[in-house]
Amino acid sequence: TVGTSVRSNVTKESLELIREILAGYGPDFTEAELDNLRDARIRGQALGFETLGDKLGLLGEMSAYGYPASRRADVAEQVRNMDMETFRLIAGEHIDPDRLICLVVGDAETQLDNVKELGLPVIELN
Repeated sequence: TVGTSVRSNVTKESLELIREILAGYGPDFTEAELDNLRDARIRGQALGFETLGDKLGLLGEMSAYGYPASRRADVAEQVRNMDMETFRLIAGEHIDPDRLICLVVGDAETQLDNVKELGLPVIELN
């Protein structure tokens, strides 16, 4: 999932940049970027349990999916130990900019033609 807010006058350019970033996510990724990703993923996981509701959600997942109590620690360890080859394999399997579905919420009158220039299928909802 990619989410962002952009100024309406750069909607098209933002979508182009997102596709470009995703296209290079595996092949062009560096060790430093992988280190940053590991740190962010592990820190983000820790921040996901700050409230009682977060903790209750974790217990619900454990119950619904049969996860062991060590699930989060196990995932953190897998992330910590991931090497570049494994990352590129996973990225290659799961990140495909050509299959990207973009939801653009904004002023169709000023942005729709620009977005259509990207050549992506467009479905308008009112």
